[in-house]
Amino acid sequence: MAGLLENAGQSLNNEQIAQLKQGYQMAMQMVYDKRVFDSMMQDLQKLPPEQGLAQAIVSIMMKVQEQVGQLDMLVATSLGIALLGDVTDALTQIGMQVDQEQQTAAFEVAVQLWLAANSGKYNQEEVIAAVQQMAGSQGAIQPEQPMQNQAMQGGV
Repeated sequence: MAGLLENAGQSLNNEQIAQLKQGYQMAMQMVYDKRVFDSMMQDLQKLPPEQGLAQAIVSIMMKVQEQVGQLDMLVATSLGIALLGDVTDALTQIGMQVDQEQQTAAFEVAVQLWLAANSGKYNQEEVIAAVQQMAGSQGAIQPEQPMQNQAMQGGV
């Protein structure tokens, strides 16, 4: 989480950082909850890796948004990048490999899925600005290194 906040802190205000912290904690509870993870795995096995990974990320983000309210586009972008790294790490722990190209493609698909799921809530300029702002603070859009190195566990 520290790396995420350090990078995001260059782009986000205090309110956005608080929303990101809260959202990230909720997301990690979901990623490392055995029932949620097992469900995610079933979905991933039915789809190409990029599509499955993107759907898993957006599904988690939608659940977070239900709890914390509308996510600011910069918060959503930051959270999506962090989740990409953490979900990829969780998959690696169980033997599924996702390469950098697949992660990049998954992020692009996730952005499109997120916009479709939040139709009319974000405008195109806002999306482009958020992605560019995050790319500028991170050097490039790359998944955040996994925030947690814990084994899959049943519940949190």
